[in-house]
Amino acid sequence: MTQLLLPALILGIATGAALMRLTRGMLLEVLRQDYVRTAWAKGLAERVIVMKHGLRNAIIPVVTLLGTQLPQVIGGTVIIETVFGLPGMSRFLFDAINQRDYPVIQGVNLVVVSLIVLDQPHGRRALCRSSTRGSGIDRAARRSATSVTRRRTRSRSVRSRRAVRQAAHGAREPRSWRGSRRQRASSLASG
Repeated sequence: MTQLLLPALILGIATGAALMRLTRGMLLEVLRQDYVRTAWAKGLAERVIVMKHGLRNAIIPVVTLLGTQLPQVIGGTVIIETVFGLPGMSRFLFDAINQRDYPVIQGVNLVVVSLIVLDQPHGRRALCRSSTRGSGIDRAARRSATSVTRRRTRSRSVRSRRAVRQAAHGAREPRSWRGSRRQRASSLASG
């Protein structure tokens, strides 16, 4: 366990500084957004606001940067495993290159490139899109999103009508409005 501490520290420091700076900057930017201010106004706990509302939205560019740094980390492991004498895939690749073992070099390269392609956001999206194309998953997701939008629009229009009524007649509706629609219409026409 202690033999992995120094190599892990060397690999982590190289990418950690950029990731921490980006995370801090994005978190500060997200915490200035309107929905975070609304969460503060609602009285939510600071931990919930930062972790649930802030960090969840700030982590998106950080993950993208992490994906672009993966090839650097994998390239760095070749040097780290060789210097520290650790057994691993990078050391295996280094020995295969020295012995000119081409099938091993091709196999290790195939594994590394596959990991990098799957790590990239567009690579995952392309794989997910091809596996669900033509299935009912996309249609069901679109249908549920449409119904949620319709419900929100309906509730907003009801709320706005209610707000207009309350603004016109004070905070409470007049007693004459508590009857049927015809009674309301007649009271509006006569009043």
